[in-house]
Amino acid sequence: MVERWRETLTAAARGDRDRFLVVRSGERLIGFVSCGPGRDATQALIPDTELQALNVRAEAHGQGVGLALLQAAIGGASAHLWVLEGNHRAIRFYEKHGFVADGATKQDAVGLERRMVRHDGDH
Repeated sequence: MVERWRETLTAAARGDRDRFLVVRSGERLIGFVSCGPGRDATQALIPDTELQALNVRAEAHGQGVGLALLQAAIGGASAHLWVLEGNHRAIRFYEKHGFVADGATKQDAVGLERRMVRHDGDH
């Protein structure tokens, strides 16, 4: 997992399609988002862009930080993401912003994940 983050940050620094954005308050990190070319884009009907991570500190939940990061990263574009099955808060957030589970799941090192997809016009 550390290697995957290193690759994402290196690609973002090179100006490749990967993006890594942060929200800070002074020197304190409040949240971050990472997106780039999808790892599932070879499958039919899966949008090319993958939202790879979106994290906001608990004390900043409900203040619009997550939405601002989502919009800055992908705007209204089609995209897909993987979310941990038990992360109900994140699942509700993504559903509110047009993502729907497509039935695909995978076992990751941290648990079972489900894929969610959003197509242009679904939000």
